[in-house]
Amino acid sequence: MRILMVLIATLFIFSCASTKKKDGAPTGDTAAPAAAEAKSEETPKADAAPAKAAANSAGAAVCKAPGDERQLEVVKPDGGGCEVHYTKFGTDKVVANAQNDISYCEEVFNRIKNRLVEAGFECN
Repeated sequence: MRILMVLIATLFIFSCASTKKKDGAPTGDTAAPAAAEAKSEETPKADAAPAKAAANSAGAAVCKAPGDERQLEVVKPDGGGCEVHYTKFGTDKVVANAQNDISYCEEVFNRIKNRLVEAGFECN
């Protein structure tokens, strides 16, 4: 009887600890590409637009899955170097940057894009 009570209590604890996923959201770890690349700076999309307007875009991709859209962009700020912007659920994050070597930003851009394709997104 004691074992049965422990089993029921354990099941109750673990069933209440999980969170519900949103309907239409892709399953799997699609957030990993952005989190694994670098420490990111979160900026609202509206605030990021002026910074992008003053910079040159070196490459961009829009990746779509049912009910989800992600945007990737390599930006060359006027001050030099490069930044990789990753937009997910309307939030723009700088996931990588480099001061001198733009090929690093292009490498990160391609790596994230490939991971999104592997996760079921279609990228242009």
